Amino acid sequence: TKKKTHHNCDACGLLFPREARAEKFCSLWCAVFSRAVVPGQDDCWVWGISSLRSGHGNFRFKKKYYRAHCAAYIATRGEIPSGKQVNHHCDNPSCINPSHLYAGSQIDNMRDVSVRERSSNAKFSGNDVVE
Repeated sequence: TKKKTHHNCDACGLLFPREARAEKFCSLWCAVFSRAVVPGQDDCWVWGISSLRSGHGNFRFKKKYYRAHCAAYIATRGEIPSGKQVNHHCDNPSCINPSHLYAGSQIDNMRDVSVRERSSNAKFSGNDVVE
C-alpha cells in the first residue's frame, strides 16, 4: 500500500490527501485552469504547456490523459454528453475558455470548418476561388 500524505494544491493552496509523488492539483479544475494564459474574459484562454501536433493541449491528471479543452468543458459543465465531442466556437485548438467550447457532433464541427473556411486540407480559400 502506498502511504498517503497531504499536499497543498499548486493552484489554489487547498490541502488535500494524495499518494506520494502523485498529483500537484486538488481537482481537475485546478489542473486545467492553472496552466492557461488568460488575457481577458472574452478572449481565448491559451493552454500554456504541452500540446499535440493538432495544437490541442494535452495533459495527465489522476492517471488519465485529457485534451485540455475537453477537461475545461468537464470541469465547468460536467461530463461530455454521449455521442458528442467538445468543439470550439473560436477555431483556436489551444483555447480552453469555457465560453468558447460547446458539445457537438463531428458533423457540427465539419459544418463549422466549411462555414469558416478553416480546413487545413484546403489549397484555396473561398475568396481565392472567386478570384
